[in-house]
Amino acid sequence: MKLKKYYAETMQDALKLIKDEIGPDAVIVSSKYVKTKKGFFGLFAKKQIEVVVSYEEREKNGSGGKAAELRKFTPMMERAQRAEDPRMPDMKRFEPLAQQQGVSVGAAASNPYAALVDLPRKEEQPHLIRPQADNIVSLDVKETTEKLKKIDRLDESINELKSLISNLSSRVENYSGGTEERLSLPVRGLFSKLIASDVQRNLATELCVRTEQIVAGRDADPQEVLKSLTLDMMGKVKPIQCTKYKRKVIMLIGPTGVGKTTTLVKLASKLLYEDKLDIGVINADVFRVAAQEHLKAYCDILNAELITIYRPEEIADALEAFNTKDIVFIDTAGKLSSSPEYQEEIGALLKMGSVDEVYLLLSASTSETVINKILDDYSFMNVHSIIITKVDETPTAGSVLYISKESGKPLSYVTTGQNVPDDIAEIIPEEIIDSILECGQ
Repeated sequence: MKLKKYYAETMQDALKLIKDEIGPDAVIVSSKYVKTKKGFFGLFAKKQIEVVVSYEEREKNGSGGKAAELRKFTPMMERAQRAEDPRMPDMKRFEPLAQQQGVSVGAAASNPYAALVDLPRKEEQPHLIRPQADNIVSLDVKETTEKLKKIDRLDESINELKSLISNLSSRVENYSGGTEERLSLPVRGLFSKLIASDVQRNLATELCVRTEQIVAGRDADPQEVLKSLTLDMMGKVKPIQCTKYKRKVIMLIGPTGVGKTTTLVKLASKLLYEDKLDIGVINADVFRVAAQEHLKAYCDILNAELITIYRPEEIADALEAFNTKDIVFIDTAGKLSSSPEYQEEIGALLKMGSVDEVYLLLSASTSETVINKILDDYSFMNVHSIIITKVDETPTAGSVLYISKESGKPLSYVTTGQNVPDDIAEIIPEEIIDSILECGQ
């Protein structure tokens, strides 16, 4: 007697597979629904029906006496089987379907081991069997039982692992939430203001813990200590510094939609009217026709010369044409900042253009995850300073602190709208901190 285990989506599919490969002499020993091994720790695994059948490989003599002996132990074997696997479904429910498919199931439903003994003894006819390496496993009864026990133990281990992950998640949440409780009342109030102003929690925790440590050792105002720590973190502001008759080349970089072109026009207007500088603009963003027209229209208004280049190699000639300018701005394409082709193109512009300073533009409305990704994408560039755009699109200035902390670069300007040249200003760190604490009240 041989046993085979089949897996299928439905009982009907399993019975058809059994009939095609073994024939009508197969007897169903057991069936149950099991999960496949696919999925993350079995969380998204699909269920299949597992059917174990028996069949005779070849004719054997003297089976009558063995059958009689085995019938004596049938009741005990049946009880043991049910006790070992209470999940085994009622085989009588599949009797009509099994008869339709030509598979014997009636005897197995009430007494599966007696059905094994009473199988008709005849030589199995050879037939074509399709490869089913993933669905069929040949096992004896003892090996099947051992493997089922191993599966049960594996299920228990997975459940324990899920419980452990859940406990760890709860501990992390409790630890994060417990930071506020460990602070003194005045510092706890400052912590609440930072959180209310959308300052990233880890950054707020770091600033308040350091404030608590300083206040505990001396007579100091917690809010003034917090301001001092924040100012130290933000560092000195680095706006554009240039003098007449000494050319400086400045490149603006940043992701698509951050406002590079509009910011360039605002800066050019500011330097033209306030500092009376002679300005030239090089447009390296040839992928957006609208952006080119937008930039050309503003340059015409400002009476600033504009040269558009289509390859990095052309920037040398453009700079030669602007040799007498006080300041030259290079507007670049956004595209996908993580693209190797884009990074190679920007790197070539930087090298061939003899760029003096690079300004990275980041939007204040960008999520922390995306900010981290952008900073990582542009890490190959030697960024001089950060310009934060679209501050008017956020109700708080908490993201400004996060950008300052994560970039490790000095800040220079913030933009607060689309109006040229009014909606741009040098960052004043004290005003940023005051607005955060006032907003959190």
